[in-house]
Amino acid sequence: MNWGEEYTAQVLDYPHPRWGVIQHLIIRRHDGAEIAAKWDVLQQIKNDMVGAEAFAVEMYPAESAVVDEVNWRHLWIIPAEAMPFGLRPDQWIRD
Repeated sequence: MNWGEEYTAQVLDYPHPRWGVIQHLIIRRHDGAEIAAKWDVLQQIKNDMVGAEAFAVEMYPAESAVVDEVNWRHLWIIPAEAMPFGLRPDQWIRD
């Protein structure tokens, strides 16, 4: 799906045995150039594609697992109950 004049965004759904569906949001520029968008642009794309109340994380893997072949950004949307952290301590999941 085209998002604005610069970006294309796509959502892929993956079933998870414990949390239901995990969504993978892929964002790329139409021209293939590096994504230099500020946080608020990525937040708006996330809101438009999967909802304003969805929790998304961007993963920075171990160096041995890095795949850096194209200029894409990857956000993973996971259920709030699966999120073991948040920006404030009252958002943290406690056992």
